[in-house]
Amino acid sequence: MRFFPPASILLGLAAAPWCVCAPRYPAQPLAVAVHNYAGVPRSVLAPAIEIARRAFHSAGVESQWTLCPPGNCELTENLRDSAPFVELFVMPTLITPPPGASDRRPAGYAMAGPFPHPRAYAFYDVARSAADRTLRPLSLVLGCILIHETGHLFGLTHQRHGAMRSNLDGVDMDNAVRGWAFSSEERKVLREAIGRVQAVRTMARR
Repeated sequence: MRFFPPASILLGLAAAPWCVCAPRYPAQPLAVAVHNYAGVPRSVLAPAIEIARRAFHSAGVESQWTLCPPGNCELTENLRDSAPFVELFVMPTLITPPPGASDRRPAGYAMAGPFPHPRAYAFYDVARSAADRTLRPLSLVLGCILIHETGHLFGLTHQRHGAMRSNLDGVDMDNAVRGWAFSSEERKVLREAIGRVQAVRTMARR
């Protein structure tokens, strides 16, 4: 079986602890709760989360990702209230397309409101199909979906290349795991958007 270069990286990530928490910085890190409603094996989802965390780290955004079983998230209420916080839901499949969706089945979609926190969805069946089509590891595909949808939550739009490409492409996924998920302009947009949320939360605590 042929392994692409990112596959060897993923094998190392799979052996690492699944809970990935970035070190504390003066500004609260972005908090991300990943709800596993699709029953994705931890050996697949944990490396996917690590790929996403590293992508945001490369963009200058520190983040803390928590993998949650359905209905039982250990992300504390204090962190929910004090840090920029988003929720990602990994679902088995898309049942009802969102308004304005195209005929092509989406790998995920993002919703900035009307929920208490921004949330996005990733669909496991589409991720598996994309992994088969692109001959990339499932963890890499799923990680790129998490990166993509979280990027939407902070103002990023579709691009011709990178993690924000509208259709999953093998080369762009390879680049994402190497630290090239976002362009320099996208990195700036992310830092500014998350910085604004951090500033509002800081003022609210005073």
